Amino acid sequence: MSESNSVLTIEDFKNWKSQNMTVHFTEEHKEIVRILDVEACGEKKNKSRIPFSLILLTEMKDQYYTQGSFIVVLPDGQEEPMFMVPIGVDMESGGMKYEVIYN
Repeated sequence: MSESNSVLTIEDFKNWKSQNMTVHFTEEHKEIVRILDVEACGEKKNKSRIPFSLILLTEMKDQYYTQGSFIVVLPDGQEEPMFMVPIGVDMESGGMKYEVIYN
């Protein structure tokens, strides 16, 4: 993770692109997700980081969770709450994709 106050940055996730994370959708249900894409969403303007988005791919095909905040175990083992929004089915794998925005 970035050293400045442990704020996650676009660089952190670019380094983790294509790696897996674990999302705890509920206490009983967790899923492995892969980081598909990391993109900047603007410029740094008096903020601690450049806003960016993540596209995450799950293997969930028959059901999925609606938008919400979930605990995610990052590739480095740290836990981070993320607000995730389902954005549609991946045409190649059939799994649900989610988007996360960091402002």
